[in-house]
Amino acid sequence: MTKAKSSREKILDAAKAVMTEEGFAAVSSRRVAAKAGLKPQLIHYHFESMDHLLIELFTLLGNDVIEKQRSAIKSEHPLKDLWNLLSDRDMRVTLEQFLIMSRYNDDLQKKLGEFGNIFRHDQIAFLTDLMRENNFHSPHWSPEFLSILFNALARVIAIEPTYGLNLGISEAMSTINHYIEQFDRGISSPEMTIKRLEHENAQLRETISKLAQSNK
Repeated sequence: MTKAKSSREKILDAAKAVMTEEGFAAVSSRRVAAKAGLKPQLIHYHFESMDHLLIELFTLLGNDVIEKQRSAIKSEHPLKDLWNLLSDRDMRVTLEQFLIMSRYNDDLQKKLGEFGNIFRHDQIAFLTDLMRENNFHSPHWSPEFLSILFNALARVIAIEPTYGLNLGISEAMSTINHYIEQFDRGISSPEMTIKRLEHENAQLRETISKLAQSNK
């Protein structure tokens, strides 16, 4: 049985929805309350101010993105899954809203910095391993540079088409996909490796069985 959401959870969900659909300027206590189907007084009961609400919302979303990245880089195709996360349009649009708001909110700016450092640290560690396993060494292509480049490209691919700028996007994606296929060697966990090998063995046994049947 699904647990009913608390008023606080409804408020956070509503704030995210208003920001995504209407932009950060529309995130007022009255608008969020209406979206959540609650009275405006409940906003101020649960949150000291709208700034505190937005900081908590970003903290939840930021932690979720960090966990998604950690799952991506442990998957069967880590580079591809990482790219899919970084270029996710909804995630990028939401992050852009917080970046704009942080210009006028020092506490939110600090939270963004904390999130960014953790997010990039995990990326750099992954890219360091990826480069080592691919025997890729260059003084001009450090893991740190690749992390910044990867994020910058993902932002362009995700954001520019939202305002009609599509020139060069398909060509850029073609090049990006080429390098993802070239370097995505798939760092697998032991559990995932076992599952893959079991699947390959099952396919091999099936092929041998069919060959044996055809030779009877």
